[in-house]
Amino acid sequence: IEMTKRYGHMDLYHELQMERFSLSNEQYGELLRGSTLIIGGGADLVESLRVEFIGKTRESQDSFLESLSKAALIDAVDFGLCMFNSQRAKCGGNRQNCKPADCLNSVIPLDTAFRHLEGRRVRNAELLRVVKSPLTRAHITAQQDTTMRLLGQAGAKGILTTADLKASAKTVNKGTP
Repeated sequence: IEMTKRYGHMDLYHELQMERFSLSNEQYGELLRGSTLIIGGGADLVESLRVEFIGKTRESQDSFLESLSKAALIDAVDFGLCMFNSQRAKCGGNRQNCKPADCLNSVIPLDTAFRHLEGRRVRNAELLRVVKSPLTRAHITAQQDTTMRLLGQAGAKGILTTADLKASAKTVNKGTP
């Protein structure tokens, strides 16, 4: 979109921004109308928005969704969705620094994320077993910590048992999947 703003026609830029706004409205609608369990730093915010959303009439629900999109657009990020609001952002606006377990903008629907998180946990454990570079190991360990905290949030929602989380932690500590 930024390249279009610089080199393209401004009407095209406007249309792309309107499409992004429309997609954000749809994402908010799916999050608030659905009953999917949510993890991530913004899970509590989404739950409170759901309660407020359900109590509204159909017309006021639509205007509520539009007001949410005006306040913070939703974008897809590595682990799930980001309801970017600069006052709550831990990443400073850089998607590469996303901290989904901590950031209040992060929203991860569990129906799509659980297998991804478990696969990442296994892959990181395997990488820790193989990689020797201290800097790379530190990065992988930080990623594994985030993954384990998100899996812990899933456990708190009743998706995983305590035994599952303990087994995951043991395999991480051994460095094998």
